[in-house]
Amino acid sequence: MGVGAVVLDLRGNSGGFVVELQRFAGALFERKLEVGYSLAGSRKPLISKPGRQVFKGRLAVLVGAGSASAAEVLADAVQHHRRGVLVGQRTQGAVEEAETYPMPDGGSIMVPVSAFLGASGRRLEGQGVSPDVAVALDGRARKDDPVLVAALEALKR
Repeated sequence: MGVGAVVLDLRGNSGGFVVELQRFAGALFERKLEVGYSLAGSRKPLISKPGRQVFKGRLAVLVGAGSASAAEVLADAVQHHRRGVLVGQRTQGAVEEAETYPMPDGGSIMVPVSAFLGASGRRLEGQGVSPDVAVALDGRARKDDPVLVAALEALKR
């Protein structure tokens, strides 16, 4: 028996490596498709990499101001390809591709090397991704998670 629905929580997810984004997108989409575009020199598509197992059930993706980089590129792909519903607040808008360089003191520095477009063809840098179901947070401590509650309601529809 398969799982009928999944809630993927990308709130507070600062992103990750491009290859992992491609693999994770491949677990959500049944075929190879464009999840974004690098603008390093020319417009180069970033393609999902479907694996042996693909989740085919209903999908709700929780997003917020802490969702950045690869997390918001994935959210944009889910929204653009109508794979699921985004619930929460606008994402951070921090998706420039960067290279990491070591520093002499043992630290490192990340330097932006190219712009990036989401699957929608929109530049996400400084704009972010708007959710399909916006949930305002009132700032008060609550027992329940209003974004998760809204996502579960969206999955019932």
